[in-house]
Amino acid sequence: MPDWKLACGFAALLFLILVIGLTGISRISSFSRQLDNLGGKHFPLQKAALEIRIQTGIYAMYVRNYVFWKSFKYLEAARKRVGAEDINDIKNKSKEQIEYFGSLADDSGQKGFALRMDGLQSSLFDAGDRILELSDRLEDTENSGKKEELRDSINKLMMVFETRLFAIDDFIENEVQRYNLRVVEKELEYARGAKKKAYALLSWAVFFAVLIGSQTAVIVYNSRKNDRLKREGLIKKMIKIEEKERENLSMQVHDQMGQDLSGLKIYLDVISNSIGEKTPDIEEKIRKCKNVLSGLINKSHNIAELLRPPALDELGFLDAAKGMVSQYRHISDLDISFASYPEKLEIKGEYELLLYRIIQECLTNIIRHSKATKVSIILEKAGNGILELMIKDNGVGFGNSGEKQESVGPAGERLKLGLLGVKERVEFFQGTFKLLSPEGNGTIITVKLPLERDYGVYDNNSR
Repeated sequence: MPDWKLACGFAALLFLILVIGLTGISRISSFSRQLDNLGGKHFPLQKAALEIRIQTGIYAMYVRNYVFWKSFKYLEAARKRVGAEDINDIKNKSKEQIEYFGSLADDSGQKGFALRMDGLQSSLFDAGDRILELSDRLEDTENSGKKEELRDSINKLMMVFETRLFAIDDFIENEVQRYNLRVVEKELEYARGAKKKAYALLSWAVFFAVLIGSQTAVIVYNSRKNDRLKREGLIKKMIKIEEKERENLSMQVHDQMGQDLSGLKIYLDVISNSIGEKTPDIEEKIRKCKNVLSGLINKSHNIAELLRPPALDELGFLDAAKGMVSQYRHISDLDISFASYPEKLEIKGEYELLLYRIIQECLTNIIRHSKATKVSIILEKAGNGILELMIKDNGVGFGNSGEKQESVGPAGERLKLGLLGVKERVEFFQGTFKLLSPEGNGTIITVKLPLERDYGVYDNNSR
């Protein structure tokens, strides 16, 4: 898969993560501003309007108290008597609340409310001041007719005063406070709408992030899978080429070199027979030449066996493996048993040389290091589609022998697979290699390979 697709996928993911982060920050900032508006402006406006109503009500109560005391000398009013200074104080406090309301107003409607309340309050205070003035005159007047006239004027002004007081209360309740409530509801509605938009944006961003992330993951997976398949195909091809070269070299060593050395040995016999009387020195040299030739012939056979066991091609895997086991029985004191299930199991293709090398390597290690007397080799086609090879001995194991398994490296013996090389080759075929070496209880090596026709594994019943 092209690299630009991966780059675009990761760039899109980063962009969506940035969008999610910026959206979250924007929403938090917006909510913070709205809370600031509610807490720093709208609620104080509501409180200021309420304070204006309260201060105006207290002012009206003070005016009534003053009038009742001055005009009628009520005992109840005397207990709660207020003077002109108290009334002026409450007037000033009420004016300050209107000024505070005006300082909080930030739109034309609220500023208009402040001016309107100031006008209404001024008219109320004018009526109150007039009532206080008439009440003072009433107290100082001795003429009864004049007093009645003043009382009538005070009563009429009190009606005007109460009307103006009601107008202020009604205006604050029905105009100012309701307007502020509508503004607050509008802010809350805007916040709810913004929250829905933020949720929708975040939901789509998360959806596309998951979608792009999954697609990117699929691209990465397919890319890695294709790379792995290409690498495995290349390694498999290299193994086939290597084994083919080994097979050709083995045939050349076995057939040509072996024949040439045998012919040379025959010519040496002919030369020896053609010489009449031979001195002991010549006979000794001829004998040594024959021994060297015999050794070279044996070595050429051994090299051919290492490169590509001829028995694999001539007899097949099972017979070649049994022949190898028989050879190891003769060259050692081991009691080696070999069994396959089913008995006619045939191994072809790449598995036969792999399994042959595994058995060969294991038997060599057992003879060299394990001090075992008994070896059991079992090759079985399991029912779960697995070909299993188990090699078990009763030796001292790796823990007690002090020996380490051999591994094949660039500078090592190229024709000899060590246990590490065996493990790597098995894993290449998607198999498993397990080595168990309990203390004092020998060693168990288990190899499991998948049964696939591509690797050439089958039994007679499957053909």
